[in-house]
Amino acid sequence: MLPADLQGTTPEDARLQDPFKDYIFNGMRYRTVGYLLRTPQSGGHWISVLPPIVLGLEPIGAVAGVLCDSLESRPFELTQTDLEDLLTACALEGADLRDGRDPNAQNIRWGCFLVTDGGSEL
Repeated sequence: MLPADLQGTTPEDARLQDPFKDYIFNGMRYRTVGYLLRTPQSGGHWISVLPPIVLGLEPIGAVAGVLCDSLESRPFELTQTDLEDLLTACALEGADLRDGRDPNAQNIRWGCFLVTDGGSEL
């Protein structure tokens, strides 16, 4: 995802304040499962960010998301600010490379990918 995808053009399609809401595109509704993030550790490492319900927590309160890393024994609880910063940082690096027509954009060190279900018509 690019920063514009996270920020949106209207409050209804902005994702930063509510990152796990449905994604609407071309007359389809996609349920958000989470985010897959690529990090530069060890030549490229993948982590996931999931809604707090995976830990049995309501998304209201201190925990806005859960960061899962296969190199760690337990998930990390993220505040809303932490979640916004993490998604934005990953999206910004990808945008910088793609906007600059960088030939290495396919090999970004950080990346932010929205994971959804197969979608249904509105």
